[in-house]
Amino acid sequence: MRDGGGFKDAAARHSGIYATYKLALYLIAADRLKIPAPHREEVIARLLAMQSSDGGWKTDYKDGKPVGLANVETTCLSLVALQSVRDR
Repeated sequence: MRDGGGFKDAAARHSGIYATYKLALYLIAADRLKIPAPHREEVIARLLAMQSSDGGWKTDYKDGKPVGLANVETTCLSLVALQSVRDR
């Protein structure tokens, strides 16, 4: 479902907005399954671009730009994902 901008599931097709947490889940899943994540560097770069100036991660993005507010769930998943790619 990855289309270059993010993971375009039914919700993203409907709203045109991608969810940041799905980038994190993609990286976490690949790490746990011990398989290479295609487009890993692009996904990491997009995930890092969603970090807000206060340190949290924005929930959504559109056209590569953050949308919405940072929240605990997205921030936690992003940190776990980045830790998992750092350890590899």
